[in-house]
Amino acid sequence: MKEKALKIIKKDNFLLIILVLISFSTLFSLSMKLRRSNVYNDDITMLSDRFYSYDDLYYAKRIYANMPSDFYKNIQSTIVKHPLLTFGGLTYGNLKTHYAKDVAFVNHYHLIVCIQITLTLISIAYLFIILKDIIKIKKGHAFILSLIYLFANATIISSLIIESFAISSALLIMSYYYLSNKNYLIAGIFGSIIMGITLTNAFIWGIMVLFLIGFKDYKKIIKTLLTCLVSTIIILSLMYLSNSTFMEYLFKDFFKIIFDNADKFKADYSLFNTIKSSFYYLVASSLFYINTVGKSQIGDYSGEAISFIPKANILLTTLSLSIFLLIIIPQIKTYIKEKDKHILTCFIILIFNFVLHIGFKFGLYEAFLYTPHFLFTFILLLGTLFKYNKKYIKPLTLFTLLFLLVQMLTNFKAISDIILVVQKTI
Repeated sequence: MKEKALKIIKKDNFLLIILVLISFSTLFSLSMKLRRSNVYNDDITMLSDRFYSYDDLYYAKRIYANMPSDFYKNIQSTIVKHPLLTFGGLTYGNLKTHYAKDVAFVNHYHLIVCIQITLTLISIAYLFIILKDIIKIKKGHAFILSLIYLFANATIISSLIIESFAISSALLIMSYYYLSNKNYLIAGIFGSIIMGITLTNAFIWGIMVLFLIGFKDYKKIIKTLLTCLVSTIIILSLMYLSNSTFMEYLFKDFFKIIFDNADKFKADYSLFNTIKSSFYYLVASSLFYINTVGKSQIGDYSGEAISFIPKANILLTTLSLSIFLLIIIPQIKTYIKEKDKHILTCFIILIFNFVLHIGFKFGLYEAFLYTPHFLFTFILLLGTLFKYNKKYIKPLTLFTLLFLLVQMLTNFKAISDIILVVQKTI
């Protein structure tokens, strides 16, 4: 009996192990290529926006660094928007100064990238488990969809260039898993951490709490929210005891900074350009490496840079539009019939993000940045498509395999273009 149980465990875990190995070998080998090509060096004066609006050197030199308290006013906006991440980064920088002062910058940068890669591996593993055990589709289909997430343009770039997005996406996916498994204590703790990493992601976490638990179980919702509140109070108290000056800058002009940032990053687009940019920046660029321009999208910027533009070839445009229509149109009909909470939750998360970036035009010109916050919902909606459309399983499988193949042939160009920017700079 024990041997039979062991065989089942091994069989269930085999594809997961293969998936993690493929993910690790892909992302780590790409990180080594970037390292050897001087992408992770510090001999560049620009701190932000050189790669697709990522603030990588700003994070590497200002956040993951040992900064004196009188410097906090220079990073106050980041302290307010990413309080726990900034606090953790500064703490790491302080420890590094005391115990590993002579570590080369390239090793410092690559270590943070390796942490991001590890978080992406965790994201992919959890996503596979959600698809297999919670959405309840076949392991083979869960494997294919997890690979689509791995080779998505947003996943590759957010894993290999320093920013907050790999951390946020991992925490959101893990929270989705724990809420679906009714582990409200862990989900509540994750909520406070998610809010600390990126303030606005508290809304995405809140959507998951409300719609995965369901309004009928309001007591469980209250329990989860109270756990989050208590965790937040404990975390803030520990942060205050550790660094009271940091906390002063967190709460000083808090709302002014929030609203000023909202105005600062608001795009001034016509209706046509809003629709066009929304599709390419929020959908197409998250999945594929679309067209680029050799400059930053953020105002006047000196130095070599690269950014996405709302344009792609006919194949990538067609595939992006097809996948988006597939996860929306059939799933509306499926939800009306099945009342599947996973479909509804993913829809509400997408609606929130689209209203934020399309309706309010917040950061629309660089909206690719924010796609890791909701890319996982594309994968989960594809999973529900497999679950409820079994008579179309063969064409769906062929389409997703084609989609994956095009991703693998297209998205590694991000790496070569990043290297090209650095070579021009040097």
